[in-house]
Amino acid sequence: MKAAFYESDITPSLYTNMPGYFSERLARNIKDKIYAKAALFESEGEKIAFVAIDANFITEDIAERVKARIAEHTDIKKENITVSATHLHNAGPTVDWGRFVKKDPVYISLVCDKAADAVIVADFNLEPVKIKCGNGCLDSISFHRIYKMKNGTYQTNPGKRNPDIVEPAGDIDPDVTVLFVETVNGEPLGCITNFACHQDCVDEYVFSGDYSSQLSNRLKNKYGWAFVSLFVLGTCGNINHFDVKTDKDTVFEYYRVMGNALADEVLKTIYAAESLHGDFVLQRSEILCLKKRKVDFDVEAEIDRLEKTVEFEAGEILGSQSDPDKLKLVFDYDLQNYIKDPCEVKEVPVKFFAVGEAAFFALPGEVFVEYGQYIKKNSPFRHNFIITNSNGLFGYIPTKDRFMPTVYESKLGCTSYLEESAGEKITKTALLLASGKYEKQ
Repeated sequence: MKAAFYESDITPSLYTNMPGYFSERLARNIKDKIYAKAALFESEGEKIAFVAIDANFITEDIAERVKARIAEHTDIKKENITVSATHLHNAGPTVDWGRFVKKDPVYISLVCDKAADAVIVADFNLEPVKIKCGNGCLDSISFHRIYKMKNGTYQTNPGKRNPDIVEPAGDIDPDVTVLFVETVNGEPLGCITNFACHQDCVDEYVFSGDYSSQLSNRLKNKYGWAFVSLFVLGTCGNINHFDVKTDKDTVFEYYRVMGNALADEVLKTIYAAESLHGDFVLQRSEILCLKKRKVDFDVEAEIDRLEKTVEFEAGEILGSQSDPDKLKLVFDYDLQNYIKDPCEVKEVPVKFFAVGEAAFFALPGEVFVEYGQYIKKNSPFRHNFIITNSNGLFGYIPTKDRFMPTVYESKLGCTSYLEESAGEKITKTALLLASGKYEKQ
């Protein structure tokens, strides 16, 4: 087995927009640089590449441009490349959302080139390696963000110490899965870490790599400046860092507290990790044709009605507890974008890769944690990495029972638009690909 890692700096210019909220936010400072990071594995001439881009989302166009540039300058097959977003809420302008959040084509071109270049450089640096894999556990920094309320409804982020909260609607995924790579002489090269919690922990107008950046800092301190910490986001569509029972997450730069906790567990997991069995790589993939949900009201007429009464304050940041009419108007602005695409069906890629006995499931969208737990429980592999926000922009993937007006993740728009059975179909396909038993439906 051969492998290599590389990272490219993609930190934007200041005073550009940071997607991730309902309003425009311009970055005024840089807390941490942000990156596109690559890991490349080769066995018997077959190569598998992973690229994790520090971005809120990537579109299908971004993924395709990255893959095309890699394929042009290397012998890596496009189907053997996974491009994902780490879902930072303090990164550069890669996507549109609603009326106020706009992408920057110039920045996107930089990101595409730099992300591809990370793989191209890694390809030049392939060398024989030793690989270890381990499974850790961290259950203190992530929380289910949908709660059952006293009135029988379910609500996303209902607020601190809300007396109407009954209980969380489900469990978290505490797994910390790590693949660690070193040269045959024992020199650390890089690692891949998989953990499930929203990267939305930096409450400032700054560019930041969030808790995965602090994880990277800690690992570089341990293994050297050239060590690459590639983070892939687990199934956390309904998981974030807010503990409704305490205020601990309001500590200044709490994302560093989270990153340190994760780093402690990663280092412990690496220390206890076992050599990875199997020196093969493989990939299997399938394109699912999933139905898009339909808008059942006149969007333009509703916008006209709301604009007569709703006024936004300068610099106002909206959240789940904001004025309902303001939130509805912002979502209706997003629906203006959504209805521009008349297609009723979306082609959705589901990919499976293996590096020895380590399985990588590249899933589309912001997948609910229940699907990730199901995949891990039923996977035929010992070590399972579930990579979300992969290969395009496909929105939230909720479970069927969470399609409700009070659940943010199921609100129709560009960030939630696939049919209610999408998650089940994606999960089933992923497991069949892993077992090698997938047949075209």
